[in-house]
Amino acid sequence: MIDFSTSFRTMFILIELIMSLGLTHEQVMIDGYEQQVYTIEASLNQGAQLIQELAHNSLLGYDHISAMAVQQEYSYPLGVNGMFYNGYGRPQGIVIKNYELISLRSVQTPTVLVYSDGDIALRDIELRAYLVHNEVRQPIYEINDDYYNRGVGVYTQWFGKYLYPQENIRIYRIDNNEVSEIVTHQERIVLEGNTLNQERYYVSRKIFSKEPVYNVGDSIHVDIESNVDIENVKDAFQTGGWLVYDGDNVAKDYEAFIGYTTSLQPRTAIGITAQKKIIIKVIDGRQPEISRGVTGKQLATLMQEAGCMYAAYLDGGSSSVITHQAQVINQPSTGEEKPVAHGIYFHRTLPKELQK
Repeated sequence: MIDFSTSFRTMFILIELIMSLGLTHEQVMIDGYEQQVYTIEASLNQGAQLIQELAHNSLLGYDHISAMAVQQEYSYPLGVNGMFYNGYGRPQGIVIKNYELISLRSVQTPTVLVYSDGDIALRDIELRAYLVHNEVRQPIYEINDDYYNRGVGVYTQWFGKYLYPQENIRIYRIDNNEVSEIVTHQERIVLEGNTLNQERYYVSRKIFSKEPVYNVGDSIHVDIESNVDIENVKDAFQTGGWLVYDGDNVAKDYEAFIGYTTSLQPRTAIGITAQKKIIIKVIDGRQPEISRGVTGKQLATLMQEAGCMYAAYLDGGSSSVITHQAQVINQPSTGEEKPVAHGIYFHRTLPKELQK
């Protein structure tokens, strides 16, 4: 006997899945200029998934969005450039990847949050981390950042392949929330396999006396505080500033983090609709015959018209790129794809009961 209820449910799930991820390309007129606008729509509650990728699986370095889209024998269907980054190819701001806090220092801009149940949010957040040892809660200033730190640092495999201790820094190896080794500065430390999620990482402390701050066998752990339900945040990354807030166009002529936004530029933005759909737009620019680009306020209007209640800048300029099946489909302003530090990708995933 055919179980029609199961067949209809399966068909419904598959239709939802197909509808969960879309890509459009439009040629539109904005204030008298033709513009090339690419739009990704993704419904995470219908089967689409958002994935972050870092260049070379590290917080330092560059790679092409098209190259990062290729994962062994699979390619993400859609991808765009993501976070702003510094001269070393380090994404700027908070990053949580697969429930692990890998970058702590905030740039005081809106943060995209993807929760374990597929819910999403774009909001300002507060995030602090502490090293807890005996009765002391020592604030951590950075995670995987700035080796010449202000006192306390935490390092995992996301910092790169190796850590090279300096003479004025003492390094402590932590295993299962216990100090297992004090490393001398002559040793090169291999970071592969070290993650906060597995309670295996290194702590750096500036040397102020001959006596170590911690001894082998001491209990120590990282405590994270936030104004959001941080334990259920699967992925998070910071943006460049608000474009749309509670449905209003709040784009400013000048953003403290990214500077002036009044010139016509290639730009990329991410937003969330009232129906919890992710909208990403990539607008080409700096090519008068093809597309001049948009200002921040024009970008905010485009996100509003797409139904976004909240939207923010991603990196733009020559970084603005969008890929389909690991192939660049827009026209980057330099004529070729620029290597970047951070990419955002989308694909569809069948529910577990249909994966057999």
